[in-house]
Amino acid sequence: MKEGHYLCLQGTFVEATNHQFNLMDGKLQDAQLRSLGFYEDDPWHFTLGVYFDLEPEELIDWVQEVVEDTEAITLRFNHIGLFPGTAFIEPAFSWPLRILFDRLHEKFDDRHGVYLETAKQYGMFVPHVSLIFSYEELGDAVDVLVEHFQPFYGKMSELLICERVKRGDKSFPVGPIAKIELKNA
Repeated sequence: MKEGHYLCLQGTFVEATNHQFNLMDGKLQDAQLRSLGFYEDDPWHFTLGVYFDLEPEELIDWVQEVVEDTEAITLRFNHIGLFPGTAFIEPAFSWPLRILFDRLHEKFDDRHGVYLETAKQYGMFVPHVSLIFSYEELGDAVDVLVEHFQPFYGKMSELLICERVKRGDKSFPVGPIAKIELKNA
């Protein structure tokens, strides 16, 4: 892995779920806000793990072992939330998602992984799909989200392992390395 590059493990969604995120993203764009948008190399996702100095094959093998019998996870996205400078959509608590997250973190965290900053900071795993990163626009974004957000059901259908690079305080996708589909997606 090149300096500044790292592996990111993401949970991604079926198209109908992505459509719901695209609708909210469109409302933010209509309000002239700098939303994150959906990009082929950086789809709507939960970040499930971040790994430095780890060979991709090691992570791929581990993830495949963990999810061998894991079914796609249906989620109820029922509220919006905030971190400093970030607005997101979060699902209701899901045991299947929590169990998957815990299993994925049984290996590598001690040597290569970074337990999600939000998990360390807030003392728990906070699965969320970020819509906007902007301190300046956060208030306006919340107004738009409060006006337009409606709870919906979605489905996490695959795990994506991708390479990312950090530049300053921002992270950018380099490209996907592996996609591991969950059962019955």
